[in-house]
Amino acid sequence: MAAADLSWVLNAYTAVYAALLVPAGRVADRAGRRRVFLQGLLVFTLGSLACGVARTPLLLIGGRILQAIGGAQLTPTSLALVLSAFPRPKWPVAISLWAAAGALAAAIGPSAYRAGLVDFLSVLEAQGELYSNEAQLVQSQSVTTDLIALYRALGGGWSVGGIVNKPTP
Repeated sequence: MAAADLSWVLNAYTAVYAALLVPAGRVADRAGRRRVFLQGLLVFTLGSLACGVARTPLLLIGGRILQAIGGAQLTPTSLALVLSAFPRPKWPVAISLWAAAGALAAAIGPSAYRAGLVDFLSVLEAQGELYSNEAQLVQSQSVTTDLIALYRALGGGWSVGGIVNKPTP
């Protein structure tokens, strides 16, 4: 892969993610946080799949753009879902745990992938393909799982069909 193509692979994600982060939060406020979170997870997963099977730099860049769209939807909605699941006095702890889980997943994700612990798709390294950003998918799944466990431990309830549903009194 040429250096210019590699630059686009990296920068396409960053530019699209940065451009859509605030608008995605606004859309989530209007359309529903849960809906936008699930849509973002689907779009990011499809983008990851596209990256994994891309045979040309252009298709890889397109996959990265899909990942950025999904990632921009996941970030604001995940925090909003966390905040809506906890009472206001617990917000500082919830935000700290949300941020710590995300940072830990971002740090561990690439290593876990390289070690073969996380295997979303096979990497086509022999053909020079680049499959990247598995860490953010691991991060979004890990953060959600960790927060569900934390919320349950604090006495909250979750319905089987929902990301965040407050328990009925």
